[in-house]
Amino acid sequence: MGEGIPDLTDYPKRLVQLNDLFATNEGSWDKISREDLIHYLTTMLLWHELEHIKDGDVESKCLEFRIAAVKPKTMIWLVISKKRGDILGQISWYGPWRQYAFFPASSDVLFNAECLGDIKAFLENEMRKRKKSRK
Repeated sequence: MGEGIPDLTDYPKRLVQLNDLFATNEGSWDKISREDLIHYLTTMLLWHELEHIKDGDVESKCLEFRIAAVKPKTMIWLVISKKRGDILGQISWYGPWRQYAFFPASSDVLFNAECLGDIKAFLENEMRKRKKSRK
């Protein structure tokens, strides 16, 4: 847990493992390690929180903003082409600038003004939410 919350794809498998561990211990938490218990509870809380998080509040004709990972203080979203399904890049926290930024998947990625505007709107929206939550 010290290195941050792992990619969300790890959670369903880990949750099943911990449920199985609980079942094999005849429903007793006493035989489950403290680390496994903390991981289990963190997983349950995170999944509960994710039920209330949309992949992106910005509607885009050409892009999809999909949650890729949740970290303790920030999130990572994939930016995906709705037309082709390609991953065009990701939006994540950039510490030196103290804000979310878009990181293109390659130098070959092209955008028109509308799609760039959608990325800009998404970044501004997430920064507004972050500032509001930190007050």
